[in-house]
Amino acid sequence: VPDRSNDVVLKAAEMLSEELAERSGISLPIVDQLPEQGAAIRIGTVDSIDGVQVPDKPEAYGILVKDKAVHLVGRDPRGAMFAAGRLIRLTEYRDGDLSLPTIDPIATAPDVPYRAHQLAYRNTANTYDAWTVEMYEQYIRDLIIFGSNGIEIIPNIDPVAKDGPVMTEPMRSMNKKLSALIHSYGLDVWLWSAVMADHDEDVTNPEGYQKALEKRRAMVEDLPFIDHFFVPGGDDGETPAEYLIPFLADLAPILKQFHPNAGVWVSNQTFTIEENNYFFDYLENEETHWLTGVVYGPWTKMGWEEIRARTPKRFPIRRYPDITHTIRCQYPIKNWDPAFANTVGREPMMPLPKMHRHIYLRYKDVSDGFGTYSDGIHDDFNKQLWSALGWDPGTDLDSFLLEYGKVWWGPDLAKDVAKGLSMLEENWIGPILENKTIPQTLELWESIAERSSDF
Repeated sequence: VPDRSNDVVLKAAEMLSEELAERSGISLPIVDQLPEQGAAIRIGTVDSIDGVQVPDKPEAYGILVKDKAVHLVGRDPRGAMFAAGRLIRLTEYRDGDLSLPTIDPIATAPDVPYRAHQLAYRNTANTYDAWTVEMYEQYIRDLIIFGSNGIEIIPNIDPVAKDGPVMTEPMRSMNKKLSALIHSYGLDVWLWSAVMADHDEDVTNPEGYQKALEKRRAMVEDLPFIDHFFVPGGDDGETPAEYLIPFLADLAPILKQFHPNAGVWVSNQTFTIEENNYFFDYLENEETHWLTGVVYGPWTKMGWEEIRARTPKRFPIRRYPDITHTIRCQYPIKNWDPAFANTVGREPMMPLPKMHRHIYLRYKDVSDGFGTYSDGIHDDFNKQLWSALGWDPGTDLDSFLLEYGKVWWGPDLAKDVAKGLSMLEENWIGPILENKTIPQTLELWESIAERSSDF
């Protein structure tokens, strides 16, 4: 690391060294100078390493193998972080061995600026509420590998609330730690916070309005880092639009008092026709300097084309796709056998490569990125695929499957894992009795388990 002045670049070097060591058993020390003998990895930004082509865009990076060194160069510190993640995908690792196949120079930049995933520490989740900060950190690293640049958290308004039996600590204190952790990796900290229509913060009356503002003042002051504050119009949140939007206009300066660069986002989820008319008229005709962007999520009562047409061009639109559920949801499994629907339920392990590539590409031209809705690790594959497509919508699905398999199962099992992931999706197509893939899929995954040291 030729320049240690940036904490995110140093964090990228640490992540790369530790992740490669975990996969190979080889420890790569972090030093200031190139060694006189042997191969090396240099990581930094265009300000500290020259001679590498890097697109002139935020988060871009270049990778060049030259003079027995692999050069990882970001346009900015975040770009260096993504270059480190890309090298983890490219490297071949076995116990006691690290190698890099011959590669052409890489110069790449993300297609969309928002590529986030919601990892909420709350009882609703089937996984995250049992995690420690260390477990969160590993998962955040995993998401960086395929290009995620943001994590969305849900800190409770009540500073001492602990709404789940397996939580290791109150939600607010955990989210304070997560805010700092996410920021330390150079990622955006997204905050999801609904305005509920309950007796404590009913913003349709002056007393509730003021209470709701004061509660959020305390919350945003408590969290060390916030980049984006997203308030859903519904699911959760039942505040009518004509009260919610003015409330957010008053909340925005409070947010900026503690986080000057933070932006406010809002969705029109569950809005009625009348509420939508009010909302879009407000965006068009009122002072909206306080609002950063609009979010499109489940239960929005209009199509993508209409929301883009009615939203003034100055506002970016972020997708809020439900990638975590199979039924009673935004994107239910097509032609799913009722036997599956009634047994595995809404949140099974669900790698769906073809389905989610189709969903992503179908609406990519009317949005500026995404922050996925997730309730656990069962949708790991879908998260990583969305991140990869957000970086490059032309990502080859077969190549992605191979890289995904290699990163978490190793190079010897990568091809079978890639095939197995695709077969799991095929298992869910049509009637079970007519699907010949199911027994073959089971046989393949049993074979993978026998050959994997992690089982």
